Amino acid sequence: MPNGADKNFVRLCCAIDGFRIRYKAWPTAVRLRAGIIADLRDHVLGVEAFAKVEAKVRLIPDEALMIAEDVTGRAYDYEKNGPPSQEPDIRAQDWLGVEALESVRYDHATEAAVHLMTQPNYLGDPNVIARVLGELWNSVFKRWNAGVTNPATAGKEDTEECERAARIFLGMDANFTAIPAWNRPGIIDCHVAKVMHIRKKDPVDRITRMLLSFLTELWDVVATLQKKGVSGDQFQQQGADVVFQKYRLMLIGYVEPTPTNAT
Repeated sequence: MPNGADKNFVRLCCAIDGFRIRYKAWPTAVRLRAGIIADLRDHVLGVEAFAKVEAKVRLIPDEALMIAEDVTGRAYDYEKNGPPSQEPDIRAQDWLGVEALESVRYDHATEAAVHLMTQPNYLGDPNVIARVLGELWNSVFKRWNAGVTNPATAGKEDTEECERAARIFLGMDANFTAIPAWNRPGIIDCHVAKVMHIRKKDPVDRITRMLLSFLTELWDVVATLQKKGVSGDQFQQQGADVVFQKYRLMLIGYVEPTPTNAT
């Protein structure tokens, strides 16, 4: 059930949408609580938009939460049935021809963003991205350092780990909270493919290639700094942190890394 600043308008539209889907017609009235009518008029829509709504459908004060009906007695009870499970041929908002006031839409968007930020493993948090990259690096580094696999060829285990991480960034892992408009196939992978010049078409393949590039670039930095005798905090500042930051920001869409070993 919607809970944003414009929740009453969303519920009104849901009731009308449900009626439209069920009866292939528009309701002539909606029975709803007097307080909701006042909220729609004074806070959510404003007087002008509210008048447009009432020109299409009567809003009748009632004890019901939200019931769309017509003169024949056909009805859709939002409280009983909830939001419809399918889209109507014409949305109620389009039929009404109005939308919530800009300040209300802004509040709704802000509430949604804050809600996402409080969810576990939110992929909009650079620290979460750094943790996923760090765990990937630590696992692969142990194999490379022990000679089990190597960065020149990237063994099956390395590729499979990158694929698992790729699915996280593509919003395919239920243990992580995705940014809806970013962490999904066709968005983040297209960005990666463009800036890394990756010719692969499959979203998982694209992010996997990027992660393999991240690993090999970090490996090269580690090897170079170790030869120079750099270690500890200085090692982090001169090498690892730079690579991590570049790819971490890329996975949020902020910067474009220099292509390395991407095909």
